[in-house]
Amino acid sequence: MTSGLQYSVLVFLCFTAFQESQAAQSCLNKQQLLAAIRQMQQFLKGQETRFAEGIRIMKSRLNTLQSTLSKASPDPQLVSCPVLEAPDNGNKFGSKYLMDHEVHYTCDSGYQLVGPSSRLCQQNGSWTGDVPHCKDINPCSSNPCLNGGTCVEGGSRQYKCTCPQEWTGSNCQYQTQTAVNPTHHNNDKVLYSQTLENNNKSTTSIGDELYSLHNELSKKWHRLQGTLKKFKSNKAFGLQITISTLWMR
Repeated sequence: MTSGLQYSVLVFLCFTAFQESQAAQSCLNKQQLLAAIRQMQQFLKGQETRFAEGIRIMKSRLNTLQSTLSKASPDPQLVSCPVLEAPDNGNKFGSKYLMDHEVHYTCDSGYQLVGPSSRLCQQNGSWTGDVPHCKDINPCSSNPCLNGGTCVEGGSRQYKCTCPQEWTGSNCQYQTQTAVNPTHHNNDKVLYSQTLENNNKSTTSIGDELYSLHNELSKKWHRLQGTLKKFKSNKAFGLQITISTLWMR
Protein backbone atom coordinates (compact mmCIF):
# COMPACT_ATOMS: atom_id res chain seq x y z
CA MET A 1 0.00 0.00 0.00
CA THR A 2 2.91 2.33 0.68
CA SER A 3 4.34 1.82 -2.85
CA GLY A 4 0.90 2.63 -4.33
CA LEU A 5 0.78 5.84 -2.33
CA GLN A 6 4.22 6.82 -3.51
CA TYR A 7 3.20 6.11 -7.09
CA SER A 8 0.05 8.20 -6.76
CA VAL A 9 2.06 11.10 -5.36
CA LEU A 10 4.45 10.79 -8.26
CA VAL A 11 1.55 10.91 -10.70
CA PHE A 12 0.17 14.01 -9.04
CA LEU A 13 3.49 15.77 -9.29
CA CYS A 14 3.86 14.88 -12.92
CA PHE A 15 0.36 16.03 -13.70
CA THR A 16 1.08 19.40 -12.10
CA ALA A 17 4.29 19.65 -14.03
CA PHE A 18 2.42 18.84 -17.26
CA GLN A 19 0.19 21.82 -16.84
CA GLU A 20 3.02 24.24 -16.08
CA SER A 21 5.59 23.00 -18.58
CA GLN A 22 5.55 22.15 -22.24
CA ALA A 23 7.92 19.22 -21.70
CA ALA A 24 5.07 16.70 -21.54
CA GLN A 25 7.25 13.93 -23.05
CA SER A 26 8.95 13.31 -19.65
CA CYS A 27 5.56 12.62 -17.83
CA LEU A 28 2.94 9.90 -18.07
CA ASN A 29 0.43 9.85 -20.88
CA LYS A 30 -3.31 10.33 -20.49
CA GLN A 31 -4.14 6.67 -19.97
CA GLN A 32 -1.54 6.25 -17.34
CA LEU A 33 -2.77 9.35 -15.51
CA LEU A 34 -6.36 8.12 -15.50
CA ALA A 35 -5.27 4.79 -14.12
CA ALA A 36 -3.31 6.54 -11.36
CA ILE A 37 -6.32 8.66 -10.46
CA ARG A 38 -8.58 5.61 -10.15
CA GLN A 39 -5.99 3.91 -7.94
CA MET A 40 -5.83 7.01 -5.72
CA GLN A 41 -9.62 7.01 -5.37
CA GLN A 42 -9.67 3.37 -4.35
CA PHE A 43 -6.89 4.01 -1.85
CA LEU A 44 -8.78 6.89 -0.22
CA LYS A 45 -11.97 4.84 -0.13
CA GLY A 46 -10.15 2.04 1.68
CA GLN A 47 -8.63 4.48 4.13
CA GLU A 48 -12.06 5.96 4.78
CA THR A 49 -13.51 2.53 5.47
CA ARG A 50 -10.71 1.60 7.88
CA PHE A 51 -11.02 4.98 9.63
CA ALA A 52 -14.75 4.53 10.09
CA GLU A 53 -14.15 1.01 11.47
CA GLY A 54 -11.61 2.40 13.95
CA ILE A 55 -14.07 5.05 15.07
CA ARG A 56 -16.74 2.42 15.58
CA ILE A 57 -14.42 0.19 17.65
CA MET A 58 -13.33 3.14 19.80
CA LYS A 59 -16.94 4.14 20.48
CA SER A 60 -17.77 0.55 21.45
CA ARG A 61 -14.86 0.40 23.91
CA LEU A 62 -15.83 3.73 25.48
CA ASN A 63 -19.40 2.53 25.97
CA THR A 64 -18.16 -0.69 27.60
CA LEU A 65 -15.88 1.26 29.98
CA GLN A 66 -18.69 3.62 30.93
CA SER A 67 -21.01 0.72 31.70
CA THR A 68 -18.36 -0.95 33.86
CA LEU A 69 -17.73 2.19 35.87
CA SER A 70 -21.44 2.76 36.40
CA LYS A 71 -21.88 -0.73 37.85
CA ALA A 72 -18.83 -0.43 40.10
CA SER A 73 -19.25 0.25 43.85
CA PRO A 74 -19.19 3.92 44.90
CA ASP A 75 -16.00 5.47 46.23
CA PRO A 76 -15.49 5.07 49.98
CA GLN A 77 -16.21 8.15 52.05
CA LEU A 78 -13.08 10.08 53.00
CA VAL A 79 -12.17 9.97 56.72
CA SER A 80 -11.08 13.26 58.27
CA CYS A 81 -9.87 14.22 61.75
CA PRO A 82 -10.59 17.37 63.80
CA VAL A 83 -8.65 20.52 63.02
CA LEU A 84 -5.54 20.97 65.17
CA GLU A 85 -4.10 24.24 66.45
CA ALA A 86 -0.47 25.19 66.98
CA PRO A 87 0.64 25.15 70.65
CA ASP A 88 1.32 28.40 72.49
CA ASN A 89 4.88 29.57 71.81
CA GLY A 90 5.19 26.94 69.07
CA ASN A 91 4.33 25.99 65.48
CA LYS A 92 2.33 23.32 63.66
CA PHE A 93 3.26 21.97 60.21
CA GLY A 94 0.65 20.22 58.08
CA SER A 95 -2.76 21.41 56.91
CA LYS A 96 -4.38 18.19 55.70
CA TYR A 97 -6.55 16.40 58.24
CA LEU A 98 -7.45 13.30 56.20
CA MET A 99 -6.71 9.70 57.12
CA ASP A 100 -3.01 8.71 57.09
CA HIS A 101 -1.89 12.36 57.04
CA GLU A 102 0.47 13.70 59.71
CA VAL A 103 1.01 17.02 61.45
CA HIS A 104 4.27 18.03 63.14
CA TYR A 105 5.04 20.36 66.06
CA THR A 106 7.99 22.53 67.09
CA CYS A 107 8.54 25.12 69.85
CA ASP A 108 10.04 28.59 69.79
CA SER A 109 13.47 29.33 71.18
CA GLY A 110 13.52 29.13 74.97
CA TYR A 111 10.73 26.55 75.07
CA GLN A 112 10.74 22.74 75.12
CA LEU A 113 8.11 20.50 73.50
CA VAL A 114 6.26 18.29 75.97
CA GLY A 115 4.36 15.50 74.19
CA PRO A 116 4.55 13.95 70.71
CA SER A 117 6.32 15.84 67.94
CA SER A 118 3.93 14.41 65.32
CA ARG A 119 0.37 13.03 65.21
CA LEU A 120 -1.32 10.77 62.64
CA CYS A 121 -4.96 10.90 61.51
CA GLN A 122 -6.39 7.42 62.10
CA GLN A 123 -9.13 5.49 60.30
CA ASN A 124 -11.57 6.10 63.16
CA GLY A 125 -11.27 9.88 62.69
CA SER A 126 -9.06 10.58 65.74
CA TRP A 127 -5.44 11.68 66.13
CA THR A 128 -2.75 9.57 67.70
CA GLY A 129 -1.07 10.79 70.89
CA ASP A 130 -1.96 13.61 73.27
CA VAL A 131 -2.03 17.32 72.57
CA PRO A 132 1.55 18.64 73.00
CA HIS A 133 2.51 21.94 74.62
CA CYS A 134 5.62 24.09 74.85
CA LYS A 135 7.25 24.46 78.29
CA ASP A 136 9.28 27.50 79.25
CA ILE A 137 12.86 26.42 79.94
CA ASN A 138 14.07 29.87 81.04
CA PRO A 139 15.71 29.20 84.43
CA CYS A 140 14.51 32.58 85.75
CA SER A 141 10.84 31.93 84.92
CA SER A 142 10.28 30.25 88.32
CA ASN A 143 11.67 33.31 90.22
CA PRO A 144 14.33 31.35 92.12
CA CYS A 145 15.94 34.43 93.72
CA LEU A 146 14.49 35.22 97.16
CA ASN A 147 14.31 38.34 99.32
CA GLY A 148 14.35 40.83 96.47
CA GLY A 149 17.19 39.22 94.52
CA THR A 150 17.48 39.70 90.75
CA CYS A 151 17.75 36.62 88.50
CA VAL A 152 20.21 36.83 85.61
CA GLU A 153 19.98 34.10 82.96
CA GLY A 154 23.23 32.39 81.98
CA GLY A 155 24.24 29.78 79.46
CA SER A 156 23.27 26.11 79.52
CA ARG A 157 19.97 26.90 81.27
CA GLN A 158 21.73 28.30 84.35
CA TYR A 159 21.10 31.46 86.32
CA LYS A 160 22.75 33.70 88.90
CA CYS A 161 21.10 35.72 91.64
CA THR A 162 22.19 39.29 92.33
CA CYS A 163 21.34 39.70 96.02
CA PRO A 164 20.68 42.85 98.09
CA GLN A 165 23.43 43.92 100.52
CA GLU A 166 21.85 42.25 103.55
CA TRP A 167 21.29 38.85 101.83
CA THR A 168 23.63 36.20 100.43
CA GLY A 169 23.61 32.64 99.06
CA SER A 170 22.95 31.11 95.66
CA ASN A 171 19.29 32.13 95.93
CA CYS A 172 19.70 35.05 98.40
CA GLN A 173 18.37 32.80 101.17
CA TYR A 174 20.85 33.71 103.95
CA GLN A 175 20.86 36.99 105.86
CA THR A 176 24.21 38.69 106.41
CA GLN A 177 25.39 40.98 109.27
CA THR A 178 24.88 44.65 108.55
CA ALA A 179 28.20 46.27 107.67
CA VAL A 180 29.46 48.91 110.15
CA ASN A 181 29.69 52.40 108.75
CA PRO A 182 33.30 53.56 109.20
CA THR A 183 32.19 57.11 110.07
CA HIS A 184 30.24 55.81 113.07
CA HIS A 185 32.75 53.20 114.21
CA ASN A 186 33.91 55.11 117.29
CA ASN A 187 30.37 55.95 118.37
CA ASP A 188 29.37 52.32 117.97
CA LYS A 189 32.37 51.27 120.06
CA VAL A 190 31.47 53.69 122.86
CA LEU A 191 27.86 52.54 122.78
CA TYR A 192 28.96 48.91 122.97
CA SER A 193 31.24 49.67 126.00
CA GLN A 194 28.44 51.51 127.78
CA THR A 195 26.11 48.62 127.18
CA LEU A 196 28.59 46.16 128.68
CA GLU A 197 29.16 48.44 131.68
CA ASN A 198 25.44 48.80 132.29
CA ASN A 199 24.99 45.05 132.04
CA ASN A 200 27.80 44.47 134.54
CA LYS A 201 26.31 47.00 136.94
CA SER A 202 22.90 45.41 136.66
CA THR A 203 24.39 41.98 137.33
CA THR A 204 26.35 43.25 140.36
CA SER A 205 23.30 45.03 141.77
CA ILE A 206 21.16 41.91 141.52
CA GLY A 207 23.87 39.81 143.21
CA ASP A 208 24.15 42.27 146.05
CA GLU A 209 20.40 42.29 146.61
CA LEU A 210 20.27 38.52 146.71
CA TYR A 211 23.16 38.37 149.16
CA SER A 212 21.52 40.91 151.47
CA LEU A 213 18.21 39.06 151.36
CA HIS A 214 19.97 35.80 152.21
CA ASN A 215 21.69 37.36 155.27
CA GLU A 216 18.43 38.86 156.46
CA LEU A 217 16.61 35.57 156.19
CA SER A 218 19.43 33.78 158.01
CA LYS A 219 19.25 36.25 160.88
CA LYS A 220 15.50 35.89 161.18
CA TRP A 221 15.82 32.12 161.14
CA HIS A 222 18.34 32.16 163.98
CA ARG A 223 16.06 34.47 165.98
CA LEU A 224 13.17 32.12 165.38
CA GLN A 225 15.13 29.14 166.62
CA GLY A 226 16.21 31.03 169.79
CA THR A 227 12.66 32.08 170.48
CA LEU A 228 11.42 28.50 170.09
CA LYS A 229 13.98 27.32 172.65
CA LYS A 230 13.20 30.12 175.10
CA PHE A 231 9.44 29.76 175.01
CA LYS A 232 9.29 26.02 174.50
CA SER A 233 6.94 25.55 177.43
CA ASN A 234 4.55 28.36 176.44
CA LYS A 235 1.12 27.80 174.85
CA ALA A 236 0.83 27.57 171.06
CA PHE A 237 -1.23 30.79 170.84
CA GLY A 238 1.36 32.86 172.65
CA LEU A 239 4.10 31.27 170.59
CA GLN A 240 2.40 32.19 167.34
CA ILE A 241 2.08 35.82 168.47
CA THR A 242 5.74 35.93 169.46
CA ILE A 243 6.88 34.43 166.13
CA SER A 244 4.79 36.91 164.15
CA THR A 245 6.20 39.79 166.19
CA LEU A 246 9.79 38.62 165.60
CA TRP A 247 9.24 38.10 161.88
CA MET A 248 7.89 41.56 161.36
CA ARG A 249 10.93 43.25 162.92
